[in-house]
Order: sequence, then structure tokens, then C-alpha cells
Amino acid sequence: MSAEQWEHWEKLANSRTIENKELKGKLAYCDNLSRKRLEQIKKLSRDNDALKLSLMFLEDQLLDAKNNNMSTNAENALLKQKLKGKGEH
Repeated sequence: MSAEQWEHWEKLANSRTIENKELKGKLAYCDNLSRKRLEQIKKLSRDNDALKLSLMFLEDQLLDAKNNNMSTNAENALLKQKLKGKGEH
């Protein structure tokens, strides 16, 4: 192999080495970014689960409040009837 051919192949190998290093750097950056995004997704999923639990708790409290209100309304209706009955005598 002539010196010119050797030099040509050496330059080509060097340029490929540089290109490979650049690609490895880009791949590492993308991999790091993907890991960060995955962590964000996991955190959002945990937050979503916590919000679902909070919503379930609030729905239970609302149902309890509705039941208490209905019970109070029924008691009030009975008291009104008793008062009406006493007022008529």
C-alpha cells in the first residue's frame, strides 16, 4: 500500500472514529433524556394514583355528608309534624 493510500485510509479511520464518538455522545444524551422522561412519567403516575385516592376519599366524604343531610332532613320533617300536631291542640 502506498503512502498516499495509507494516509487516505488513516484519515478515513480518524473521521469515522470522530463520527462514532459524536454518535456515542448523542446516544448518551438521548439515553439520559429518556431516563429523565421515564422518571417524570413514573412521578406523574404516582401523583395520579395519589389524586385518585384523594378523589375516592372525597367522594366517600360527600356521600356521608349527603346521607347525614338526608337523615337531618327526615328528622326535621318529623319535628315539624310534631310541632304542627302540638299547635293544633
